[in-house]
Amino acid sequence: MEREMHKRQSLAKTLIRAIYLIYFVFALLLTLAHVFYEFMTEKEQMHEEIHHLYSTLDDSIAHALWNLDEEYLKKLLASIVEENTVVAIRVLDDEGKIFAHADHLIVPPKNQQAGMFHFFVSFFREWKNQDTIYHFPVQYLDAERGVNKEIGKILISTTNQQVLQRAWSSLWFTILSAMIKTFFLWLIMYFVIKKWVSVRLTTLTSGVEQLVSSFQQVNQLTVLPDLKEIEQIGHHQDEVGILANAFILMEKELQIREKAIIEYQKDLEKKVESRTLELNEMVDELEKALSAKADFFSNVSHELKTPMNAIVGFSDLLKMTALTEKQKGYLDRVSVASNHLIRLIDDMLEFSLLEQQEKKAEISDVFLHIQVRELLQLYQETANTKNIKLATHFEMDVPEVIFSDGPKIKKIIFHLLGNAIKFSAGGTVVISVCVQKKNEQIATLIIAIKDQGIGLTSKDKERILAEAGQLDGSLARKHGGLGLGLSFCRFYAQALNGALSVESEVGAGSTFTFKVDVAI
Repeated sequence: MEREMHKRQSLAKTLIRAIYLIYFVFALLLTLAHVFYEFMTEKEQMHEEIHHLYSTLDDSIAHALWNLDEEYLKKLLASIVEENTVVAIRVLDDEGKIFAHADHLIVPPKNQQAGMFHFFVSFFREWKNQDTIYHFPVQYLDAERGVNKEIGKILISTTNQQVLQRAWSSLWFTILSAMIKTFFLWLIMYFVIKKWVSVRLTTLTSGVEQLVSSFQQVNQLTVLPDLKEIEQIGHHQDEVGILANAFILMEKELQIREKAIIEYQKDLEKKVESRTLELNEMVDELEKALSAKADFFSNVSHELKTPMNAIVGFSDLLKMTALTEKQKGYLDRVSVASNHLIRLIDDMLEFSLLEQQEKKAEISDVFLHIQVRELLQLYQETANTKNIKLATHFEMDVPEVIFSDGPKIKKIIFHLLGNAIKFSAGGTVVISVCVQKKNEQIATLIIAIKDQGIGLTSKDKERILAEAGQLDGSLARKHGGLGLGLSFCRFYAQALNGALSVESEVGAGSTFTFKVDVAI
């Protein structure tokens, strides 16, 4: 355990060493830059002092040189050299010969042994003792001519050692402050890395090891290497190495599981394909059965309708002969029953055809006024037998010609009008048509059929507006028919992208509304 903890702390130590090294180099560069700045500042200040020294001593040196007072010049130059600002000062006459001079005693370095360290030491000493010579003219005022005459030169020599001696205190302070800052920053970084990096990495590593252990326990298909072998996979022995190796192991495990999932997916796709083929075969068989059923209903309906039409026709012909009142009564009942049976056959035939039709409108020009008039004529006799008055109401803005699926609109009005007459015992049935809104191309028509029949309860309204809903079977049997008219209307309305709605009150009648968009 101690060995593992020692290895896990190695990353933090590596980070600390790297940060220390980087900051040390950075601090060293900053310190050297600051030392160089201090050196150049001090050298510039010395440069100004030497110029000031020349301006102060120019007249004295010129007077002594003019009078050839060598002794005075030597004392003056010696006093200047003692101040350690300069290392040597020489006064040359007008012929360039040394008239007087003073030098600061410099002890020559001892012979050093060969080697890299001694090479740098000797290089530093040579740089330190390197001379910087300032040349100034010595001028004396010629009273007779009234001009300054150059009678010699002053050579003032300084070295880098004088600059270092003057700036030594500030340089020591700079170096000491840099060392203190570096030390305290090292301490701060050490505690930060130890607390925020090392501890968290250790926690993360432990969590990953637990995750790998759970992989070993849960997975029964493959066997992962033991956790002790994790460190042997990679070259790193720190926390990152352990994490990387653990993730490599988990990646291998995920690859194995991915292969298993792919194989299972392929097997599942084969099963789905097989089931899909079976379902397609079943759908084909079901479509064939529905088609056969529709054909059967159609054939049966036609076969039933043919003799029924004959019965109705011969009944009408028989009414034209001489009959007793009792015979006429019997014949009327036969006609009513025959017509009712024909309507039932028509509903069965339409229902069988509905299953084969698509909910798609076939657009053509529609004369809505003529369609409504034809439907009123069709139901007029039935309405008269029940003392029902049929009426229409078209708003003025209803177009004469619209473009939509005329047969489907006619079917909707046909069934709604038939239901209104069927469930009414008298009163008036009104077909009203109005335009809710329109623009240059589209108009929204509202076709309403209002009756004064038995009305509907709330439960009945919910049932008939639901998908495949119709009225209660008892009402259908009482008033005749199969109760499929509203189902037909709903089918045709959906094909036209229209909508059916109803407003009704029990005993007060009902109003069925068909809303549809048509082209104009």
